[in-house]
Amino acid sequence: MMQTKPTGLEVTLQLLNDTSKPLIVADLLTGPKSLCTMYQLLPVQTPSQFVWRVMTLWRQGVVSVGICRAHGVYCRLTGLGRSLQDVISSMSQWGEHQSSKKR
Repeated sequence: MMQTKPTGLEVTLQLLNDTSKPLIVADLLTGPKSLCTMYQLLPVQTPSQFVWRVMTLWRQGVVSVGICRAHGVYCRLTGLGRSLQDVISSMSQWGEHQSSKKR
């Protein structure tokens, strides 16, 4: 069986394959944040689930993770992560449009 190259949409969906990942990327579009701050602001169920998702984004090259004395462990978007800005913005606009239609 010949394997076909994944489509652009498939690649995007593999990268942002759950609810939390796009929210993490959207939160980091405004700049680096501590893991603690992000966890408190995002709708994730447990700290371990949140850390697992952040580490998955790190392995995918979307975020970098660092440590600083003042803020502890923090995340920032890489170039790949910042390149998702238009995708995240379009998803947000589409969702807001759909939400306003239901009212």
